[in-house]
Amino acid sequence: MKKTLVVLALSIAVLFALLRQSFIARAAAAPPRSASQFEHAPQEGKGCTVPKSWGQLKGVADRTVAFEDSSGAIRVVDLGPCMRGETQLVVKINRP
Repeated sequence: MKKTLVVLALSIAVLFALLRQSFIARAAAAPPRSASQFEHAPQEGKGCTVPKSWGQLKGVADRTVAFEDSSGAIRVVDLGPCMRGETQLVVKINRP
């Protein structure tokens, strides 16, 4: 049951990520804006580091990224702090 819920949650996260990518692709296809419109645009974030021991990337949602390690533990990272150079673990789900 727990595995089904985790798979469902990750599937939903992947679906949101695909929808988000679709919106990004549409925005990229829009006509370019003039330089003055970008003067106050936010700078690209610094990014953060996630240990390889956290395992493979399993899903991406609006502001989070999920990883699953070899023991089945799932870790979810908030992308907001990651853009400031900080790795902030939102939740760790252990699956014994």
